[in-house]
Formats: sequence, structure tokens, C-alpha cells
Amino acid sequence: MADTSDPRERRRQQVDAEVRSAAVRLMNERGFDGVTVEEIAAATTVSPSTIYRHFGTKEAMVLTPGRPSLVVKRIAGDTKRADRDAIRRAANRVYGKDGDALTEIRLVVGEPSLRNRFDREWAAAAGPLAEALASRRNEEVGLTGRAIGAAVNAAVALAICEWASSAAISTKLGPHLDAALDAVSL
Repeated sequence: MADTSDPRERRRQQVDAEVRSAAVRLMNERGFDGVTVEEIAAATTVSPSTIYRHFGTKEAMVLTPGRPSLVVKRIAGDTKRADRDAIRRAANRVYGKDGDALTEIRLVVGEPSLRNRFDREWAAAAGPLAEALASRRNEEVGLTGRAIGAAVNAAVALAICEWASSAAISTKLGPHLDAALDAVSL
């Protein structure tokens, strides 16, 4: 998290939160393509040019950056649990306990450009995840470690999307993670 003692940084974070909230709300109502940056600006106290400067693209307004990296950091730091339990707990903490995350991922599932961005973020986390899992086992990463990291990475990302696609609003992320991790034998 960025330093919030700086007034400019605090304002930037407020603007980001305000724009994200309005963008996600409007896109949930009208669909991703049914909302313009100008309409998002009109729903906030922020000008379209400021929105473009802060985010660059509509996709960047929807996905909170760094969630996959945060999952990996939580896995690496959770040395008291078995790998599977650490993975499950980390993903649940970052995604499953955050209503905003569910709303974001529901948009991701229905919009190809958002899904591509989501997939790229998770793909970028595969190497660090392999390192975190190998480190937890006091092993070198190697080919096996990279393969395990890639398989677990794909399983977790798929479970998150399946969870968001579920018809039941109250569906928990945990069972989707369990099914996906079972598929990769972890």
C-alpha cells in the first residue's frame, strides 16, 4: 500500500477508489461496452482527462491491480499451513472475502478484454508462485517447481472465474478452489 501521509497520494487513492466504484457500478448496470469514460466522469467528481491519466484504459478501471501478487505474497508468508491450505486461505482472503473482487470478476468473466487482462496478471504471477511454493518446501524451483507453479496458478485463476460465474450469489470461493486444486493433485 502506498504512503498515505502525502496529501497528493491520498487524493490519488481517493480518485482511484471513486472512479473504480463508479465504473464498476455503471458497467454492472449497462455492460462494459455500454459505458463511456465521459459517463464515468459524470458519475464522479473527476474529469475524463484525469480518468485517462490515472487509468489509461477502461479495463484498468475495473480490475484492482496486484491481486494475484497479493495472493502469492500471502502464500509465501503462510509457513504454518500445508501448501493447499495456504493457497486456499490466500485466495479466499484476497478474493473470497471482498465483495468488490466478486463484482470485478463477474465483469471479467463476461468481457473478453477484461478476461485477457486478468489472465495476463495471473500469468505474470506464475513464476513468483513457483518460487513461493518451492521456498515453502526448501527446494530449488527447477522444471518441476515451475510446472507445479503454472498448474496451481492456472487452477486458482480458473477457480476464481468459475466462482464468479456461479448462478448462486452466496456461493463460496472455497469449493471452487478445492475442485481446481484436486484437479492438479494439490
